[in-house]
Amino acid sequence: MSIEPKIKLLITRKILGLGTQEEALQIEKWRQEDKRHEALFQNIANQDRLTNDLELYEKLDWEKAFSNVIPPVGSRSIRFQRRVMQWVAIFVFAVLTSVSIYIFTHLKADKPHVAQHMVSPGSKARLIKSDGSVLDLTSQASFRFTEAANVEVKNETGDQIIYSAPSDTTNEDKGMEAVYNTLEVPRSGEFKLILADGTKVWLNSQTILKYPVAFTGGMRDVYLTGEAYFEVAKAPKPFIVNTPEGAVQVLGTQFNVKAYLEEHAEAITLEEGKVRVSVNKGLFLDITPGYQAYIDKATRQLSTRAVNTSCYTGWREGVFRFDGETLEGVMNALARWYDFRFQFEQASTQNLHFSGTLKRYDSAEKVFDMIEQTANVKISIEDEYIVIK
Repeated sequence: MSIEPKIKLLITRKILGLGTQEEALQIEKWRQEDKRHEALFQNIANQDRLTNDLELYEKLDWEKAFSNVIPPVGSRSIRFQRRVMQWVAIFVFAVLTSVSIYIFTHLKADKPHVAQHMVSPGSKARLIKSDGSVLDLTSQASFRFTEAANVEVKNETGDQIIYSAPSDTTNEDKGMEAVYNTLEVPRSGEFKLILADGTKVWLNSQTILKYPVAFTGGMRDVYLTGEAYFEVAKAPKPFIVNTPEGAVQVLGTQFNVKAYLEEHAEAITLEEGKVRVSVNKGLFLDITPGYQAYIDKATRQLSTRAVNTSCYTGWREGVFRFDGETLEGVMNALARWYDFRFQFEQASTQNLHFSGTLKRYDSAEKVFDMIEQTANVKISIEDEYIVIK
């Protein structure tokens, strides 16, 4: 995105501390005209290297320079002094222009554009209640209400919903039908949930979980599309996570389920306990800690393999961990978190492998820089797509 020369000069003066109040208002107006202007301004203003790169300017002794150039009053004619002042004005303008050119040409050409297309990740979701009404949890810092079967629902911290069923009643004895809520976490979001039985769930970005406000009958069924980590509360009734391709049945354990519709497979990674994974309620496999069940969508095959579980569960601790992951898999994970679209310039590039740990709350630019350095690729933006070359 290009910036008109006048705005460049105003931003430069602001950075150098020379801007006037009127110029500040002009910059503010420009920033508010377009969200891309604001993103670009923030990128420019936050360049860490400006502090060091502009040291020369900051160290200039302007008072001394002026005293050396402008003679004392009475030693030269007024006409000559005016001419000297003109020279000084030209010199100052030249310095400003040079600094401005430096700032705007030494910014990485692609990175400001990348920043303009990033959405700030964080705790965000929307809750669809049993009556169909919707709560935007991104803007709801805290709330408390009662759902069906006198289940209390509350959000006190802004990033977690807690369901509390009455302790003196058993819904299954009443023959009640299950009443469901749905929690939808968008791209660039994450959220936590404690179900009525005490089961803790961490939901990753672009995830939908449908669950009963209180468990009834002989099973604890929930329905997942996307990715979630479960810490299942122990209870006599089996806990079942239903996915588009199969189901995961447990009694009490900790595991991660990755079941995105756009990916080629579903993966269930076990950290603690024991789970049984089934496909269409037919073929099933039991897996133990340190193993992953893998459902190939194309072949409908179910297999297991030993894995580094932290590579599949690290997201809930604020990191991406990759161990020989394809670049396509890496970009899929990042795209859901930073909310961008991407494409590979060459098909072969998507099969390159990447290993490393990235902080989820680092800027997208910093994450891309690390991938470029490690995987020997170039990441840029073209027509609002992140392009990997």
